[in-house]
Amino acid sequence: MAYLPGCLRPTTALGLGCAALSAGTSRRHSIRLIHAANDAGIQHFDVAPPYGMGTAEDVLGEALKMRRHDVTVATKVGVDRPRHVRAVIAIRSLAAPLRKLVPRLTRRVGASAYTGLTARAKLNAASVEASLADSLRRLRTDYVDLLLLHEVTPEELTSELLLFLETLRQKGIVRALGTGTSYENTLAIRAKHPTFFDVWQYSWGVLDIDQQSPVGFTITHRAIQRALAPLSDWLQRDTVRTRRLSDATGVDLTAGNNLGDVLIGAAIANNPDGITLVSSRRTSRIDANARLMSDRTLLSAGRQLICALAAEPDIVRP
Repeated sequence: MAYLPGCLRPTTALGLGCAALSAGTSRRHSIRLIHAANDAGIQHFDVAPPYGMGTAEDVLGEALKMRRHDVTVATKVGVDRPRHVRAVIAIRSLAAPLRKLVPRLTRRVGASAYTGLTARAKLNAASVEASLADSLRRLRTDYVDLLLLHEVTPEELTSELLLFLETLRQKGIVRALGTGTSYENTLAIRAKHPTFFDVWQYSWGVLDIDQQSPVGFTITHRAIQRALAPLSDWLQRDTVRTRRLSDATGVDLTAGNNLGDVLIGAAIANNPDGITLVSSRRTSRIDANARLMSDRTLLSAGRQLICALAAEPDIVRP
């Protein structure tokens, strides 16, 4: 269990990243994913205005309307909700058969569309107030457990902005404040404002061996995305290396979903007092991920993988 700063309710070592949730034809499936995660024991949900082409907060709010006080919810400010949301959802619905036939192509097209429809918001008191009010309405709640500044840079943190954020925290509208940005920006902000923020959120995978150990309450994400493909390719090029790392972890890294499971185990082991975000569009995968929280074998394997990779002379980089 983990305790978000400012929250009396415990949460879990694994949280569900909600970027893939969306309304339209996917609404029912997205709600099933949220319920499956919560029923499996996951109690932290991470969302943002642009997720799900701007509809993820609506879906999460609907799914958690009878469970709100049993979970922790994080949302963000700093990246605008996409424009022309209804038109994009309609186009995605029409393209659903194509997405099934050519998933890689449609993921690329979707990513390009997402980038073109979103924009960095100017971070000031007025923009934060408006964005948060909209998010609270969509989430069907009067507070969030964590508000993250999305892709924030050190230069954006003016004294006026920090004062307004502190007001939100004091009023209880926001229970905890954090940054959700790059690791490099995290270091710079932490050096300049070491005590203001409660939570630091950034991406981490086992190949990020140059990153420091987490400081303060940390949430990491993209453990699979940052490491699975490059590490799989790297292992396939050398069977001796693969056998060496499998022996070190006590897990056959070439079998089934073992490598992905160990990568999540490594992320939890690297950040034992914080939260690791995972995501999937399959309820069976969410159930499997939730079981990793109590699987000491895979947590130990993840810890051993971190140590073993640190000793490899030609480690691949993400």
